[in-house]
Amino acid sequence: MMPLFFVEWMHFVGMLLMASATTAQIFVLKTPPSRAGVRAIVRGAVIFMIGSLVIVSTGLSRTLRSPQPLTAYEHSLCFSIAIGLFVLLLLWSIRPIRRVLGWRRVFKATGALPDDATWRGTARMLKAQLAPVSIITLLMVLTTHGY
Repeated sequence: MMPLFFVEWMHFVGMLLMASATTAQIFVLKTPPSRAGVRAIVRGAVIFMIGSLVIVSTGLSRTLRSPQPLTAYEHSLCFSIAIGLFVLLLLWSIRPIRRVLGWRRVFKATGALPDDATWRGTARMLKAQLAPVSIITLLMVLTTHGY
């Protein structure tokens, strides 16, 4: 059984993975479509998924092993909003991840790169993902301070 501080640290690392993967993808999408760009976007999508899995698993572990009972979080508005935003963020991320993995399939099969409009549209979707990550982090800090 891992110590609770390690689980909390991994929870933080998961948030950093999600935010950094999304930020890196946004920077790559500012350049014209290229082979290296498609590969970098796919890597970013995989890192985003790993980060979200780390957050879910460590979050459940923290909640169940915390010295505070689970009922302490039930009445926290910040906690409820953060969990709701996290679920919405995961649902919102399905479309860009599927699009990026589709690019990978097409690229491997034919070598074709995505067109500029699709490339920029994906950048807009990823920019919309970055704000909730920051807001969720802020809300969880407020939750730990009793708000």
